[in-house]
Amino acid sequence: MEEKRSAREETRRLKRIIVVVLCCMVAFIVLYLVLSNVIASNKKDDGEDNFVGRKYTIIYHDTVADNDVMKDPDYLGLNRGIWYYNTPADGEGIALEDRTKGDYGQPVELLYDYLHTVIAGDAETYNTYFSDYYFAKDGNEPKKHFYQQELYGNGGIRIREMQRAVRKTDENGKIYTQYDYTVTFMIHKNNGTFMLIDSDAEVTLYYVISDISGEYKIDNVLKYRQ
Repeated sequence: MEEKRSAREETRRLKRIIVVVLCCMVAFIVLYLVLSNVIASNKKDDGEDNFVGRKYTIIYHDTVADNDVMKDPDYLGLNRGIWYYNTPADGEGIALEDRTKGDYGQPVELLYDYLHTVIAGDAETYNTYFSDYYFAKDGNEPKKHFYQQELYGNGGIRIREMQRAVRKTDENGKIYTQYDYTVTFMIHKNNGTFMLIDSDAEVTLYYVISDISGEYKIDNVLKYRQ
């Protein structure tokens, strides 16, 4: 009798041990899956956009259809001037104006007009600054609409020449001249309709401009990291 009772108790003890082991295994598997998903998610966020790093929420300012940035006293108090630097290194800039924008080459004049078009929220004219080559690339669609943008910069909006004119030949054997520039600026009270960056965050874009038979167009725009 004692032997049977002892055998039953041993069986119950073994069952309890098995249940505990199974529970621990299930808990371990669940924890492993959760941690794997977290790690995978973080890796994806880090690699999607090296320019901005991890994903985060950007709060954009509301705007209205008839917005006029030139009536915003906050914007008018910022440094809205456009400056040209003819060297990649730091140096003395040249203030650009409507009457002097053409004195430093057609690519500089193009970028000057381009920036004023962005400020004015003129999507139709904005699209004319880009080449067919630019729009043929995936993701480079003509802009249908964007509101006026409060562009400015620390020390003004800066156009910087990165490379002197270079003669090249395209895949069809046509000769063209390439110019490389960067433009550094900020957007005050960014409404998110033109560019997805934080308000008052400095950004530098790298512009590749080509001259084919006297027609200057933007072939590429890249986010620039020094």
